Amino acid sequence: MASLGLGALAAFVLSLNPIVLLWFATIMTLLVAGTVGYFVPSLSQIWWVSYGAAALLFVPPLLGFIARSNRPVNEKAPLIYWSLLVFVFSALLSTAWANPSLKQVIGAFKDWIMFGGLWFFLANTFVSVQQIRLWLRLLLGIGLFQVIPVLYQFIVIAGGRVSASPDNPVSGIFAADSVVGTFGGNPAGGGLSAVMALYLICVIVLTISYRRHGLMDQKFAYTVLFVAVIPLALSEVKAIFIYLPIALILLFGEELSRRPLIFVGMMALGGVTLFSVLYANYLFYWSHDHGSLGESLGMFTYSFRGNEVIETSRWNVLTHWWENNMRTFAFETLFGHGAGASRVSGGLTGSLSEVYQDRVIDYTGASTILWDYGLIGLTSLAGILFGTYRLLTRVKRNNERYDAETRATAAGMASLIPVIALSLFYRSDIPYIAPMMFMVMISLGLALVLARRNAHATADRLKPVGLGPGTVAGP
Repeated sequence: MASLGLGALAAFVLSLNPIVLLWFATIMTLLVAGTVGYFVPSLSQIWWVSYGAAALLFVPPLLGFIARSNRPVNEKAPLIYWSLLVFVFSALLSTAWANPSLKQVIGAFKDWIMFGGLWFFLANTFVSVQQIRLWLRLLLGIGLFQVIPVLYQFIVIAGGRVSASPDNPVSGIFAADSVVGTFGGNPAGGGLSAVMALYLICVIVLTISYRRHGLMDQKFAYTVLFVAVIPLALSEVKAIFIYLPIALILLFGEELSRRPLIFVGMMALGGVTLFSVLYANYLFYWSHDHGSLGESLGMFTYSFRGNEVIETSRWNVLTHWWENNMRTFAFETLFGHGAGASRVSGGLTGSLSEVYQDRVIDYTGASTILWDYGLIGLTSLAGILFGTYRLLTRVKRNNERYDAETRATAAGMASLIPVIALSLFYRSDIPYIAPMMFMVMISLGLALVLARRNAHATADRLKPVGLGPGTVAGP
């Protein structure tokens, strides 16, 4: 508790400089908290320092409102703002109607509210081009750093499970899901490997986008891609075979009509990369128990097949909600059962956990939001993500107003927003997992920052830009 108090005090002092606080929240959430909780589980409460630092990002804009100081004027994005208003209204109305315990409400809202400070800060604070550029370099560095803990976890932690003593109940099991980088988990198995993989996919897609716009040296870009692929190959994350192709197709979609041969070549290269990762998964994880590569594909597909075991079927958790809500169309169908009602896994359990004891109804983010906030809640969240996608698409296509760096960042992020939306139907990282909520909120906030970066009005327009060697003149 003393360390938490010191951490909160340090975060408060850092809040006097909002950019330093942004860096502090980023480093704590994506590097420190997960690593500490992984190796020293007794200190897992350090996550509250991350929550506190992110929540304190509400303070600088609010102080600016009180002082009536100038604040940035964001692009018109009515779909985002109206969807946000509807989502908040739905969440508050359903929670007030259900009247759950305070503990349940706090557990459900903490990720939304605290990491919402990131979105609020970026949307309502003047952040210079250079400050955003340095922050993006920090995010890139965090992605590249993952290779170090992943190698250690793969060789020492996961590999050590195979050679464990016979007295160990998990002896002989290669703990693939204990390879999580710095994102948090359990050495005995079970962690945020999928969140780490999604973060690395973000690094890969943005690197390709910067290279396409001439903002990154070719050798440096290939180095980044090589280093980012290593953790993907060493962690058994089947979702990357869906996430990465979709992101690349969206990134290169316009090439199909203008330069089809280049598009086909990039897709072929992406296919080879994915097959290499798949074959690495086969060698490391599946070949010992499932024989040939063809027989091992069952290990790849089981998560996406419907079956009688609700806990392992992404589809069945949605049909279960449909059967229990749409047939008796009521208030809860539209607005849900209140914040945290569906929580079955984790330290906190919601009010529906006793009703559906044999069902993990919060298995995916989509099912969680449907049970908690209803159809209106899920629809309004989709509206926020779609509005952000439309905003980023406008930015990446506007050559007259925006410079190459802004358009490259917007193009990469526009390709990633649908992937974030798709993750709602794979796991419940949204809304429960701190690093995932961090990624969502910075994506929403950064989209607004990019949209207001007018290239013709940027003071440092002629400074060299880019995330690596071989940069070109930019904003």
